[in-house]
Amino acid sequence: MRCIPPGDIARGKQETYRIELARAMAEKNGEEDVSEAVLMERAKAIDWTFLVGREKAILALTKNLGYYVRYDEASKQFAHSPVVYTLSAQGIITRYLWGLDLPPNDLKFALMEASDGILGSFGDKILSSCFVFEDGGYHAFAWGFMRIGGGLIALVSCIWLFSWWRRDRKRRAQDITHGPTSLGPAPAGAGSGGLGPRGV
Repeated sequence: MRCIPPGDIARGKQETYRIELARAMAEKNGEEDVSEAVLMERAKAIDWTFLVGREKAILALTKNLGYYVRYDEASKQFAHSPVVYTLSAQGIITRYLWGLDLPPNDLKFALMEASDGILGSFGDKILSSCFVFEDGGYHAFAWGFMRIGGGLIALVSCIWLFSWWRRDRKRRAQDITHGPTSLGPAPAGAGSGGLGPRGV
């Protein structure tokens, strides 16, 4: 029986998963009947690194992670639990995400949390504040959405009050500038005591 080098296995897995990711992205964009050749070309542009290592290094890594595998003689493969670990820049495990069908938002929020705010847009960070990590996944909670709703109401109220204040201030300034503060020329014949000019 020929032993397949780990690098070849990793390259094969990498190609398979890249193609599947390209296929999923095409379906999400509404593209139909995309040829395998096109998918393979798109897959090459996906930056998804697969790592290999020596047995000693792999065993040390899995032990530190608390992750164990068992070799199955019948299938000639390693049996292991499906899990994704996210680690901080300091090498601290921040989340365990279990399961074969991993929700995209769970992975995104976990990576944002592990990056300590470096990853994710401003909108993503606002949205993530409405989710809490429980039972191995991220779940929406009411208080988070109520907090955002209250913040939006306060913002709209402040904008309305500011615009009203500016309009009121402008109206007052116009009243002062164009109000009846100056008199026109005196009417003809007006004089002291209301009498006209004396006759000669």
